[in-house]
Amino acid sequence: MKDYSEIKIFRSIIGAKRKGERQMTSNSFFKCKVCGTVFRLRFQVGYSDCPIAFACPNCLTEISGLISVHQKPPDFSFKVDNVSEVGECQADYVLELSSEFLTHKMIADDHAHHLPPFLRNIDFTDTNKTARILQTADEIENRLKEIKIVRDLYNNGKYDYLERMLDGKSDDMAAALRRLPNVETGYPEVDSLSQSHKYILFSVEKTLGSETFSSINSLASVFESLLGKFPGNLFSFASSLGGALLKENRRRMEDLIVRFATMYRGLLPLYLLDWDLTKTNLETDGITTVGLKPLHEFYKDAFETICDSIDVAIGLNNIAVRNDYQSFTDGHYCFVDKMRKYGFKSAKAKSLVFMEPFSFPFVSLLDNTIRNSESHFSSKYNVLSQMVTFKDSSEKKEMYLAEFACKCFEVYCSMCILWDLLYQMERIYLIREIKP
Repeated sequence: MKDYSEIKIFRSIIGAKRKGERQMTSNSFFKCKVCGTVFRLRFQVGYSDCPIAFACPNCLTEISGLISVHQKPPDFSFKVDNVSEVGECQADYVLELSSEFLTHKMIADDHAHHLPPFLRNIDFTDTNKTARILQTADEIENRLKEIKIVRDLYNNGKYDYLERMLDGKSDDMAAALRRLPNVETGYPEVDSLSQSHKYILFSVEKTLGSETFSSINSLASVFESLLGKFPGNLFSFASSLGGALLKENRRRMEDLIVRFATMYRGLLPLYLLDWDLTKTNLETDGITTVGLKPLHEFYKDAFETICDSIDVAIGLNNIAVRNDYQSFTDGHYCFVDKMRKYGFKSAKAKSLVFMEPFSFPFVSLLDNTIRNSESHFSSKYNVLSQMVTFKDSSEKKEMYLAEFACKCFEVYCSMCILWDLLYQMERIYLIREIKP
C-alpha cells in the first residue's frame, strides 16, 4: 500500500523529474483510433492512480483507462483504451486530468496557460484530508477482494470457514467487529449472516460518510425497540415478506454496494469536496475520472432494487406509528394486497409519510425520469459541456455529470440504510424459522 505522508514533496519531485523543473502538470498527446482526433491530456501530477473517462467529441467513442502513479522511482504511465499515444503536436482538444480535483472541461486547444487544479483549489485543500481519502481508496480496493470471499462463504453455507476467517484477522476490521454488541444466537446461519453483514458494512463505512452511518445505527436502535415492543407483529411481517425475497434483495444490494465502492477512486474529486458542488464552478469544471455509463447503470439498478425493497420501510413505519404492519394511514388492509394496488414501483416510495421514522432516507429520493431514460434509451450527453439530458415520455431533466454523480451518491447512501433494514428483517425471519 502506498505511503501518503509526504504528498506535497512527491508532487514536486515527479513534476521535476518529468520536465526538468518544479511543476505540477505534464502534457501527453493521444490520437483517437476511430476518427484521428488528437487530444492533449494535461495531467495534474498527483499522488494516486488517476482513472480516465471521457468520450471523443467527434465520433463519441468512449475513451477510458488509468494513469498509474509510481512512487519508487517517482513516475507515472498511461494505459488508455481506444487512443494511441503520439508525439507532441498540434492537438484538437485539451483536457485536464486529476485524481484529486474537478478539472476544466474539454475545450479546443488554445495553448493558453491555466493554473493547475491544485493551485485553483488551494484555498480549501486540506493535505491531511487528501492523504486520508487516498489511503481509504487503497484500503477499499483491498477490502473488495475480501468482501467477495466473505459473501461466497456465507452464501454457500460455509459458516465454519467464515467464522475461522474472521476470528483470524488482527487488523482494524477485526477490532471493530469485536467491539460490536454480542448478537450471537447459537444458530450458525443467523450468526454468520450477522458476521457477513457487519464485515461488509465496516468495509465500506468510509464510502458512506458519518451521517449515513449514524442513520443506520439510529434506525437499527428503533428496530430493536420495535422488536422489544411488538415481537409477534414484527415476526409476522417478516414471514409475510418471505425469506426468499429478503435474501434476494439483500444480495442485490450487496452487489450494488460493491459496484459503487469499485467507483470510489473515480469519485475522489467529489469525496474531497464533501460532495459540495457550491465549492466549484460547474460551467467550467467537470469530472473526468468516472463516466456517465457506469453511474447511469448503477442508478437504474439501485432504483429497481430500492423500489422492490421499500415494502420493508412501509411496514416498519406502520408498526412504529400504528402498532401493526397492516395498519396504513387510510385504514387496515392486507399488506400484500395493498402493495400490489400501488401499481408502479415508484408509487410505493412516494407513499411514504415524511415524518414517520423509516421514511426519511427515501422520501423524494428516486427520479423516475432518470430511470426511464436508461430503460428507453433517451438520455443524451454533451461531451464538451458534460451536460446530461434525461427524458422519458412526459418529462425532461438536465444536470451536469458531477451533479448526477452526487445524485447517485445520495441513492447509494439511502440504499445502504435500507440494506441494513433488510438484514435486520432477514435475521429475525431466520430466527423464527429455526425456533418457531
